Amino acid sequence: MFTKMKIKIKTQSGYASTLENKIFRMANQNELQTWSVMKTSENEDVLVHSEQWRHEGLVKLASNGNEMSCHILCWQNHTKSCNDIIPYLTGRFTEILLKYFEDEIDSFEIID
Repeated sequence: MFTKMKIKIKTQSGYASTLENKIFRMANQNELQTWSVMKTSENEDVLVHSEQWRHEGLVKLASNGNEMSCHILCWQNHTKSCNDIIPYLTGRFTEILLKYFEDEIDSFEIID
């Protein structure tokens, strides 16, 4: 059963935080189709996907040097199965990475 998943991204040296900021900026400006930024109860920015999934799961970004981690999680009060939510959001987020940021990513791997 999926309860969480992670996408580990490698970038040029020191570029991960720039990439993280760019992803949030583009989502805030509606440049990433169907993705938007939402605040958690701890006032942390996370990414959510479309109306259907925005209250089911989220993508939490964290960067350090040349690595960015994208944690895909279910919201605590989700109504759908995490087995449906996590793989779907992982696939959709991978899609935007390849579509919008291909030239800014050296490599990535999906870790369950």
